Amino acid sequence: MSEDKAKDIAIKFLQDKKYDDILEIACGTGRVTKHLATSVKHDTLIATDLNADMINVAKEIVRDDTIKWMPADAMELAFDDGSFDLVVMQFG
Repeated sequence: MSEDKAKDIAIKFLQDKKYDDILEIACGTGRVTKHLATSVKHDTLIATDLNADMINVAKEIVRDDTIKWMPADAMELAFDDGSFDLVVMQFG
């Protein structure tokens, strides 16, 4: 299955629901982040990546002021258990 087909299936599954808080781990250049921000109903979207330079690239590509971008190590996240209604990771 192609990457685009997998993304389309995931977004289709998620877009019918509302999530208060979404966490994306290992957002990279923001390819999935963009689709989450525009296609999935939410109150808060936090996109994280270990590499701050990747986040800077993602900010330039996605350009959405509602997304909270945050450098973070997926092995040591600074969030309490149960903080998010949905956690997404494409290639982490």
